[in-house]
Amino acid sequence: MSLRRKIWVGLLLAAAFSGAAAGGDEPAKRETEAETIAKCLNDLTAKDMEVRKRAVLLLGKYNRPNAVAGLVRSLKDPKAVIRRSALLALIQKPADQKDSEAMLRLLSDPDVSIRRLVSSHLIRLLRVYYYDLRPPLQPADVLPQEVKQAIARAYTDPDATIRKNMLSAWYLCRAVVRHETVLALLKDPDGDVRLLALNTSAMILQRDSFVDRVKFLARDQDRLIRLRLTRILGNQRYQNGAQLLETLTKDKNFQIVSEAWLSLYRGGRLKVWPELRQSLDDPQMKTDQAARIIRCVPYMRAKGETILLELMRHEKSAYRLAALETYGRSYWRTQRHGPLVKLLEDPHPPVRAAAGALLKRGAKLPVKAIKAMAASRHANVRTLALDLSLSLARQDAQEILMELILDDQSQVRRHALALVAKRELDGWEEIMADTLDDEDPQVQHQVVVSLLQNGGKAAIAVLKKYAEDGEDAKLRELIQQYLNQLEGLRPRLF
Repeated sequence: MSLRRKIWVGLLLAAAFSGAAAGGDEPAKRETEAETIAKCLNDLTAKDMEVRKRAVLLLGKYNRPNAVAGLVRSLKDPKAVIRRSALLALIQKPADQKDSEAMLRLLSDPDVSIRRLVSSHLIRLLRVYYYDLRPPLQPADVLPQEVKQAIARAYTDPDATIRKNMLSAWYLCRAVVRHETVLALLKDPDGDVRLLALNTSAMILQRDSFVDRVKFLARDQDRLIRLRLTRILGNQRYQNGAQLLETLTKDKNFQIVSEAWLSLYRGGRLKVWPELRQSLDDPQMKTDQAARIIRCVPYMRAKGETILLELMRHEKSAYRLAALETYGRSYWRTQRHGPLVKLLEDPHPPVRAAAGALLKRGAKLPVKAIKAMAASRHANVRTLALDLSLSLARQDAQEILMELILDDQSQVRRHALALVAKRELDGWEEIMADTLDDEDPQVQHQVVVSLLQNGGKAAIAVLKKYAEDGEDAKLRELIQQYLNQLEGLRPRLF
């Protein structure tokens, strides 16, 4: 046998052996995994706690049905550390109703950390039922009695964290938990629990009974609870709600007092506006609350426009912005241009931007106002003048455009040049040719694009001339690429 033939035979044998070895690895691997799971399942009954714990940790790495079943069995282990490890592993896996029931039973577990863990994942565990069931069935119809009792008892758990978790998931538990159980938590010693119970009570109670059940919270020591009560009363017209709000206007906390006045105002008592207006100038007033007050000014209809125009001159920029945005939403049909144009020189950029946006969507502005914008010291205002120039006659627009193609800001020059080409002002090709030597590459690129998009033979001639003897080598190369592409399209165009 020749040396060449021996080499080929050797290569073929090596490939065959390697293929056989590779093919044999997978069954061996599967067999090892099955053996590992079987050994762990057997170790779950070991007397040594460490052995059982190690078995649970290993089973948690597998998603096979027998491994999950082993974890579910471990939820009943006498040692809390093992139950907790099994629960942590199961929570990270997709669960069906049977597995969820096993975990929900742990709401009655003697170990508080386990109960906390289950309650913190309660929404996920109960959501399984809402996905699988169809109306009129509810989780209460299919959950075992033991699980329903565990859920109900968890609302009175000695641990405040668990009670908070249960209230957060009340909507999914509503068919299992009595309303009185939730209402009793309005007097819970933990402030966070009382706050959540108040939010839940607003969903449970009718408008004619809500105030009578929660009015004692107006004297709660927790400021956040009193504030939340005030806002809830302002969102709905509850029976006797106005009387309770009047009580809250005498609260020792400024924010609650202001919120109570706002709730009364939103409820129809427009005569309390002087109190609200006075609170806006108080140093304790927070910006977000002030914005909420200002957004409610249009409740006074025609009088509200005057108030907003006055607030648009307020010393605080946040107030000016809130008033301007509210004015645009509620009075845009009758908006006055003068105050908006003045705000284009506001030192706060968001105010200028909001004023510009309103002017762009409003009625046609006089030429004098647009020319004044073109002379503004703010680049975004000059850009706005360019946008508004589209509504002007050709001669008036030309005066503004010819001034701004020489602007010191490149973004303004770029926009002005694009509009010069779009409107095809007299001699616009020569203007473009003179601007090809602009110091900003983006301006140069805009000129090239404008000549290609808007121009005819004269524009193409400008580009060809620069491609031959222009100063900027990169720009010459770019123009030549465009011209080559244009030449390639000619047979299809003609």
